[in-house]
Amino acid sequence: MESVLNKEEVDWPQKLFIKHANLFLRLLQNRAESAKLEVDGLVRIFEEFKVSTHSRILDVSCGIGRHSIPLAERGYDVLGLDLSPLFIANARATAKARKVNSHAKFRVADVRKVASVLKTEQPFDVVLNLWSSHGYYGEEEDVRMFSALRNRATRNGLLVDDTVNREYLATNPQAKTVDTVGDLELHERRKFDPETSWNESIWSFYMRSGRDLKLKAKVRIHHRVYSLHELRALLASAGWRYVKSYGEYDLARFKPNSKRIIACCRAQ
Repeated sequence: MESVLNKEEVDWPQKLFIKHANLFLRLLQNRAESAKLEVDGLVRIFEEFKVSTHSRILDVSCGIGRHSIPLAERGYDVLGLDLSPLFIANARATAKARKVNSHAKFRVADVRKVASVLKTEQPFDVVLNLWSSHGYYGEEEDVRMFSALRNRATRNGLLVDDTVNREYLATNPQAKTVDTVGDLELHERRKFDPETSWNESIWSFYMRSGRDLKLKAKVRIHHRVYSLHELRALLASAGWRYVKSYGEYDLARFKPNSKRIIACCRAQ
């Protein structure tokens, strides 16, 4: 599939996270409450894997710092990376307002250039890749990214990768959803291809005024998704040793029909 992606399909992250970042920002801000539960789960995972407070954490594709900032408040030192200048500016402002800007730092970065972005950084004890933040550019690019992240991790460093479960998408078809935040509506139409394991979504952002909806933006998203055995193989090829997976941030055991995969690995 990687070889047949056209320019529009490859460029969708720039459209969603840069050109229309002001629209997606509102959705991220609306999900602050769910992030609290996710951070609670992450801290429990850190405790299980003997990650001490004051450890160095890299949060890849951090968005507006929904996880980075609460982790800094709990004593960790976090560097967040994201493609979107708007998201990074928002994260920096929030960290400063919550008085953790010395422990939560942020940088604009494309994950495809993570090796050069991090070349002067000291190794990280933990690498986070949350909320299905890979698969945008295909499997080969994912291997390159996870290999670069492995190279910036401490020996036996921990990777927590949270992504949608391919088998959940295959067995739970949901052709259309609507997400509402105030006067903003996100209409999503989704189509999963079981032969290629690519999920295609069309995201249409509307502003509502009474009964009227005005289209503000439309983005076509292409996203390579993985089953657990595929993800394990990909991470192993990038130098990560798989340890275990959870199905949710309450640390429920992963099952074949779990909506998400929270995979925990060690740097080899």
